[in-house]
Amino acid sequence: MDHVVQAVPKEQLEAFERKKAEEARLAAMVPPQFVDNERSVTIPLSFPVTYDGKTYADVTITRPTIRQWRKYMRECAKAALEHGEDGADLVDPPYLDMPAVVYNSLDFSDGTIVDATVDGFFGASSSPEEEAEDETNSSTSTTGEPSPS
Repeated sequence: MDHVVQAVPKEQLEAFERKKAEEARLAAMVPPQFVDNERSVTIPLSFPVTYDGKTYADVTITRPTIRQWRKYMRECAKAALEHGEDGADLVDPPYLDMPAVVYNSLDFSDGTIVDATVDGFFGASSSPEEEAEDETNSSTSTTGEPSPS
C-alpha cells in the first residue's frame, strides 16, 4: 500500500508543538478549590420519575462556577435561536444533577420546590432573565426616581 507523505512547514510544526505543550501544561495544573463552603443541597422528590433507565428520587442542586454558568447561558441563547423562546428548556442546567427533560417533567409541586430552592440557594439574582425582568417591571418617574407602587 502506498502512503503519501507531505512535509509540514517549520512554522506550522512549531505552532502545533506550542499548542500541545500548552495543553499539557494546563492539564497538569491543579484547578482552584473551594474552601469550606456548602455548594450543594439535595431535595427528595415527592413524585420520583424514571427516565432512560434511571430513577430520579431526589435532585441535587449545586452552585455552578462562573465558567459553567457562562457556557449554560451561551447554550440557552443558541437553543432559543434554533428552537424559539422555549428552546432554553432543552439545555441541561449545570446546577442540577438531572437532564433538562427530567427537570421539565417533574410534578408541579416538586418542580416548584426545586425552583424555590434554586432561587434561595443562588440568592436574589439567580439568573440574568430574572434580573432583566426585575428591571423591566420596575417603574421610574421622569426624574429617574422609583415611582411608588
